[in-house]
Amino acid sequence: MANAWPLLIEVDCPEPRPQKGRLVVAADGTTWDMAKSSGVWLDPTTLTLMLAPLPTTAAWRTTYSGNYARFQKTDYTLTTAAKWKNIQIKASGDYYLQSLDVTERATLTTAWSANQSAYLSVYVPGLKDSDDSVILKAGWGVGASGSVEVWFGANGSAQVYKSGVLVGSYTRNDSNIAPQAGAVGTNSINSQFITIMMIPCRRRELVVVASNGLAFSHVFGDLSALTSNTITPAAAFSWLVPAGQASVQLAKLQFATTGYAVSPVKKLRYAPPTGAAFGNAYAFDQIGTGTASASYSVVKDDLTAYTPNGVITDVRAKVSLTSATGAATYGFYELDMVYQPDPGSTADDPVDITCDVERVSISVDDDGRATCSLTTRRKPITDAGVDQPQITSDRPIRIALTDGATPTPAEIDIFRGTLTPPEITYEQGDTTKDWSVFVYAGQDRTRDFDLAYIVESFPYDGLTFQAALLDLLDIAGYPDAVAPYFVGDTPALDLPYSPNISKGQYALAPDFFDTVGGYIDKLKNDYAANYITGWMPTTSGYLYNWIDPALATTTPAITLYQSIGAATTAGVPEVLRPKRVVRAMSSHYETPEATQVQVVGQDPATGLFITKSLVDTAAETASTAPASRPYNWRGRPVPYQLRDPTLTTQDAVDAACDILYDRLTTGRILIEWESDFLVLSSNNRPLWLGDVVRIMEPDGTTTKGDYRIIGIPTIDFVTEQTSGFSVRKAVYRGQKI
Repeated sequence: MANAWPLLIEVDCPEPRPQKGRLVVAADGTTWDMAKSSGVWLDPTTLTLMLAPLPTTAAWRTTYSGNYARFQKTDYTLTTAAKWKNIQIKASGDYYLQSLDVTERATLTTAWSANQSAYLSVYVPGLKDSDDSVILKAGWGVGASGSVEVWFGANGSAQVYKSGVLVGSYTRNDSNIAPQAGAVGTNSINSQFITIMMIPCRRRELVVVASNGLAFSHVFGDLSALTSNTITPAAAFSWLVPAGQASVQLAKLQFATTGYAVSPVKKLRYAPPTGAAFGNAYAFDQIGTGTASASYSVVKDDLTAYTPNGVITDVRAKVSLTSATGAATYGFYELDMVYQPDPGSTADDPVDITCDVERVSISVDDDGRATCSLTTRRKPITDAGVDQPQITSDRPIRIALTDGATPTPAEIDIFRGTLTPPEITYEQGDTTKDWSVFVYAGQDRTRDFDLAYIVESFPYDGLTFQAALLDLLDIAGYPDAVAPYFVGDTPALDLPYSPNISKGQYALAPDFFDTVGGYIDKLKNDYAANYITGWMPTTSGYLYNWIDPALATTTPAITLYQSIGAATTAGVPEVLRPKRVVRAMSSHYETPEATQVQVVGQDPATGLFITKSLVDTAAETASTAPASRPYNWRGRPVPYQLRDPTLTTQDAVDAACDILYDRLTTGRILIEWESDFLVLSSNNRPLWLGDVVRIMEPDGTTTKGDYRIIGIPTIDFVTEQTSGFSVRKAVYRGQKI
């Protein structure tokens, strides 16, 4: 085991750097180029892309068998069968069921599978457009619990019922139709046929589109937005014309078996080189029953195959949809084709300036960001081989501890980042300027996050928290798939997601010229505010570490004493005793910021607020005797509320509330102490944020407390002429566990 750890300082060492930046070719319901697409349909109310429903195709008007079949009288169970007849209007198989002086419900004999879409065509006799009479009632499992039925009015209105209870009302040509859809409906229904498509989709919605201009999507608020649901039950479909003669056609709504959609032409910022590969990110839910699939590609502007060659810049994103039997399709919301260039690196031309540095200090803030200050002189570092020492900015720097072994010492990096150009102080009488003092300021790799601008990216809606975090690191030049840069914990959470992304309504889409650092901060503040994060020395390398305090070890890594005598009595090896002593110490109690927390999000589909509240009643009770008051007692309500419409699910609201409650309502006992720079002799790793230190009382046997390191305000290394960096002191900030 080592008990002395020589310092190593290098500049111009290799450091990762992003190259050119990411390229994204994207499309959602607001941008699909439908004129260049084929075999697909864009729902006019939600802008969901899907394989074309067969009633929207030309073949529907001439084909009446297979997936195009209409139901006839023999498919129904009728109360008075003699009062009904088949009529065939356009051709054989174009069946309508017509009543003969009877008002009865017509019910299919065979039940449908759950979430089966329906097509109806109904003849409307001479009724005025202003007449609100109900002309058709149609639905699944009517009369039973869980039934879904839609009532259609002569004036183009509709009412949605679930289990016989009215849950939604809609009118024709209102704001339900998305402007981008360009849908056109017929305003007059007098003495004509109207067609209706009813499509359960988007996890908890029923899309209804009629030829009279009615189009809406009803969201069933009792269903979860997080999973696929039974929107319409597995039950028999039925319909009723409540007044007048019924002439109704019914068919299972099936879909085309193939189709594709393309984005508008995208002119890339640069031409991807030969061999470049585009990945994909997408969002969809299945519609119907059966097997559906999709494939994704980038094509040239004329829709021919695209092979990156360093020249072509005009391209489109393409999704090809397939249905095995036409019974199902993907309801597609958005597609992103992503090219992420491999990261580059600064020159691998390190210069060892350890012996030329007079002083180096490191500071690690509570947010995990580390900075350094390095003092040297012009001539020594120039003689060491450092080029342009007075002007180069963003110069890579590496500071490491070694175990002193020969001939090849083991090294652990404690700081990697970049230096600014130095502040130069000229010595009086030094006409050569060789001995002018250079003081460099450095920032760790977190600075790379601040300088990594998100010029193009894709939304993180629905991704796991870790997937979003790793993608942000990739943008900054630290792809975890290439080298392991990330380690630790992340919230076990899927980020908020809504099918409304088909309308371009994203909860977590980085804006143009957001930075990686800024977006990581947003994710952390919303979902992991109490995590300890930062670039940290580990035995596996210098890694970006996230630590969940709830999961972190509470076992002390090192025990400190308040005198060498106490350390001696405790059996600390002689060579380590001076390194295990507290030289100065102070503490204080940090008052909690709140006693109750409420988080308010919003469901983008229903517009309803999503809330969670937590209250620490014991901390608010004014009458509690002083001796019985909990640590975080305030004796009054101290509320904190977060309103964030990007929290679109109950899970996201719950996670944000739990994290904020833990951070804001817990009073903390904080301590700062000065000691030697603490290094584990077992593996040569220095203690860093997240590690636990036990501090003993002066008697050396009573524990004062165990403290988790949350900041290191100062680490000082000062050199002496004959012994290298002989002074190694540090000030630590800890939170009592």
